[in-house]
Amino acid sequence: MSTKVFCSSCGSQVKAGRFCEHCGAPLAENGATVQTQASQLPLYTIPVGCTEEAARSLGEASKVALFGLTSKRPLFGKKPEEYIVHKNTARNEKIYVRIHGVYSAEYTVSKTFSLDVGQDAVKVEVAGVDGFAPKAGAVEVAAKIRKAYRNEAVVVFNEKADEVNIQLPNPNTLEPCRTIPPTLNSSDIQKLLDTTLTLAQKVLEFRIQKAPSTIGKIETENLDLSDNQIVLSPYYVLTYENTKTGETKTLTIDAVKGTLQ
Repeated sequence: MSTKVFCSSCGSQVKAGRFCEHCGAPLAENGATVQTQASQLPLYTIPVGCTEEAARSLGEASKVALFGLTSKRPLFGKKPEEYIVHKNTARNEKIYVRIHGVYSAEYTVSKTFSLDVGQDAVKVEVAGVDGFAPKAGAVEVAAKIRKAYRNEAVVVFNEKADEVNIQLPNPNTLEPCRTIPPTLNSSDIQKLLDTTLTLAQKVLEFRIQKAPSTIGKIETENLDLSDNQIVLSPYYVLTYENTKTGETKTLTIDAVKGTLQ
């Protein structure tokens, strides 16, 4: 993993120090964040479809129900939406690992071909082999044919390395991450990738690494797991406080679809 770091405010590469020399933002050791370069990790993010402002609007519309209240004004005092206040919005990411496994094999089958060479043929010569004596105007040629077989499947794991049944967007629509978000740790992500690759090996060996018994003698076989992505699915966590009781609750909003989770 590269040791280059980038300012989380402007994205510029920075040197050791207290402040970013490009935008002046304080760096991690003084309370802000520094992002680690992700060039060696197959790290991608699902594009955000819901802005923070849109998430705030959805949160305002949902905050009263969040506390189990109704928006009716009481005889005295404020309506609930007036004393339930927004305290904080944080962005985080769910982590998924998608692994595309491809099983390929080469196998041989034996087959006999009948060649019509005419009733007047006496001998048939084939390049590289001895001649054939035709019978009743035909030649029987026995051959071994080498063929290819391919099977493939995709498995997805979550950040706990549990396989999940989720349909992630097409890889072509994902955005590569130049830097690792400050809420994540590069070594933890690498460990997750290593763990899920080991699990995917076992899962896909069972699911796809088995050629049909009818295809003949297998000569070579291979299971390729090199096509994999670590996919970040962003979401917002909005914190609200009931200023009457001091109680706080959070709303989680999908930053891709703009829906409550």
